[in-house]
Amino acid sequence: MKDNKHQMIAALDIGSTKVVVAIATYHDGEVEVIGVGKAENRGVRQGQIVNMAETQKAIQEAKEEAELMAGVKLHSVYLAVGGHGVQAISSRGLIPVSGKDITKTDLEKVLDVAKAVHLPQESRILHALAQSYIVDGQHGIDSPVGMQGVRLEVDAQLVTVSEKNLSNFINCVEKSGLTVKQVVLDQYASTLATVEKDEQDLGVAVVEMGGGTCEVVVYREGCISHIATIPVGGLNFTQDVAVGLKTPLASAETIKKKYGTALVDMVGVDETIDVEALGERKHRNISRVDLSRILEARAEETLSLIFQKLSEWDVLKDLGAGVIITGGGSLLQGIVELAEFTFDVPVRRGVPKNVIGMREAYNSPIFSTAIGTLLFGCEQEHKDSPRLARTVAKTTNGAWDRIKNFMNKALSI
Repeated sequence: MKDNKHQMIAALDIGSTKVVVAIATYHDGEVEVIGVGKAENRGVRQGQIVNMAETQKAIQEAKEEAELMAGVKLHSVYLAVGGHGVQAISSRGLIPVSGKDITKTDLEKVLDVAKAVHLPQESRILHALAQSYIVDGQHGIDSPVGMQGVRLEVDAQLVTVSEKNLSNFINCVEKSGLTVKQVVLDQYASTLATVEKDEQDLGVAVVEMGGGTCEVVVYREGCISHIATIPVGGLNFTQDVAVGLKTPLASAETIKKKYGTALVDMVGVDETIDVEALGERKHRNISRVDLSRILEARAEETLSLIFQKLSEWDVLKDLGAGVIITGGGSLLQGIVELAEFTFDVPVRRGVPKNVIGMREAYNSPIFSTAIGTLLFGCEQEHKDSPRLARTVAKTTNGAWDRIKNFMNKALSI
């Protein structure tokens, strides 16, 4: 049994190809991951549930795996959502203050005013993020608590999602026997796990390359400025391989992960790979160059769509820290190099940072959202604590062995 002083928190990431459940305890500023479960999922497409039963099954499988590893029973989770219907809306709130010291209550009140805007039909606010404050005309204030004035304003970014889509996800989770404590935007969660504060201040774009979509979020001067969903993901790469090489989807996925590259120049002209044929035909050898041409074409198209969005926002010149790509799609060999060529800014692969003890298991972009959702949950439940240390403490040897064995298996899926 865990010490009662160690509060348990769980995260749920529901994607187009997988569901991840992560369980952690929080104590004295440290997050200790004690269990992770991962299950394949085909019940979500481009950020929307298309098969409730399939998604429930995946949630149950991931939940049971995580519970077994952690030796606990889950009842509630923090849920990461994204995809369909996500928008960012700029808003300003204004309230009079007494002339005495501005308090945290005043900040809550002025943010509530900023949230009182007309929203697109069937949308709801998921996050209201204060970007900066204005006191009696003085702009650029990060935290006005303790200052005096008679007029308090806030510039805020409102992140909205589709009400119907969000309800479907929450309903699916609840039918799986879990209560949703709070919902977080998956782009925001990924940022918590992979991006340093100074990168947010310098300006950075984070691209989460998932199975069904690419989720894009831009930070300028430490605040979210733009959010978008590109309806292309890793499944499109896999489907292209299946069609181009005339091989089953399962085989195409394996080939993509094992031999795929986004740059033909990275492949030797004499390299060949064994490919399973459709129907009753035997396996055959093909040139790895042919595979790379298929993936390079899809990667160029995907990155071009992201580039068009960044150009539309006119933010490329403001990305002092460049672009960070994360998610399972970022593991494709050559994708970072091709992204640098496409965006003409520095690009790096984003992995969960400062993971101690279970580094081998968690140092992968496919767990960025789940780990970030855990960090979000800890921050929500300990808002008055010192700034959350983005670390994962060491587990006991027994727990580490179980997690290491499981993750080696999961990463091969």
